[in-house]
Amino acid sequence: MKKILIWSAIVILLLILPSLVGKLHRASYSDKQLTILYQHITARNVRSAKITGEYLEWDDLSGNKFQTTIPPDNGYEIVEKLKDHGATVKFVKSSDISGWPIILISWLPLVLNISILVALVFLIISIIKLRRQTANPSQKL
Repeated sequence: MKKILIWSAIVILLLILPSLVGKLHRASYSDKQLTILYQHITARNVRSAKITGEYLEWDDLSGNKFQTTIPPDNGYEIVEKLKDHGATVKFVKSSDISGWPIILISWLPLVLNISILVALVFLIISIIKLRRQTANPSQKL
């Protein structure tokens, strides 16, 4: 019974883990609205900014990190304001990793979950066979 509880806890953890891993990078930044970003830019409080797709990750002069979702039609205007007010701007591709690593990373949780499920099935089958054998010692497996 202990083994089944341990394995079910592992399965639950593996089901939850992919959603947690996806949020790790974004969790290090505090979300700010676009108007607050404009206020910081006007006050010359933005040290650096990094644009990745629709996200603008920026640091203020105190070293605090923030993230703002920018509309696609405002991107050029925001970049110009940042440069005019002394901030360094860096553009990063939406996906720095390409090809096989992305496929492996995205499929890894599913493969792990299926592997754990198969292992659980074999574990349960072996427990059932063991119980049958202890109940009927003359019967062969």
